[in-house]
This record gives sequence, structure tokens and C-alpha cells, in this order.
Amino acid sequence: MLLHTLLKSPIGKGLAHITVTETFKPERVPEGYKEEFYTLAFRPVNFRANRKDVLTFPITSKKISEKYKEIKAPLLIMVGGNDPFRSTREQGQRLMKDIPHAQYKLIPNAGHMIPDIHPKLVLHHISTFFTEINI
Repeated sequence: MLLHTLLKSPIGKGLAHITVTETFKPERVPEGYKEEFYTLAFRPVNFRANRKDVLTFPITSKKISEKYKEIKAPLLIMVGGNDPFRSTREQGQRLMKDIPHAQYKLIPNAGHMIPDIHPKLVLHHISTFFTEINI
């Protein structure tokens, strides 16, 4: 009950606004996205599940990353040149070391939410990638 009350309060709404705005920086949040995020992500069950994911991510990602070298499938890695989360670009570079056959695309002027902001560009790169690998 306390969690539900907190999430629906001005504090919760402010947290949602900051979270979404920071995730999309330096680009603009698409119209209606904040409302959808607030409606779905701040349901207590979803909020708890996300919190659990956040807390277990470091341990789980370390275990999974040990298997990256086993990936044989074609792989396209796309990261935004202006992604506010520097770790995304760093992760892309680490993936290239572990999966040398992968292709790395740095999307200039794009932030973190590339598929949401630039869906046609994403589809273009995927289509080109499939053509290059004869799929």
C-alpha cells in the first residue's frame, strides 16, 4: 500500500519524468511515451520486478558475458554516438573483442533509445546487415 501510494504521488511522477528524460537525452522523448511509461512501469508489481532486475543485473550479466565468445550467429551491435550512458558504448566495444565477427555501428547524433527515436534508421541498418551476410 505504501509503495502504491508513493508511486502515484507527485514524487513518483517526478521520478518517472526524470527517468524517461534522462534515458532519452540528448534527444526528445516521443509524444505520449512518458504517460505510457508512468502507466506501466509504476504499477507496483512492475516496479518491483524492474527493481529486482536492476539489483540482479550485475551478477547475471557477468555470468552471461563469460559465454559471449561462444556466439557464432551473425551479430549487429548498434550504439548511439550521444548515448548518455557511456557504459553502452563501452559494452559495445567489449562485445566486439569477444565476438570479432560482429559488426559495430555507431549511430552519430543518436542517444540511448535508438529504436524508439530512429526506427527507420534501425531497419535500414538491419536490412543492410542482412544483405551483407546473405540473409
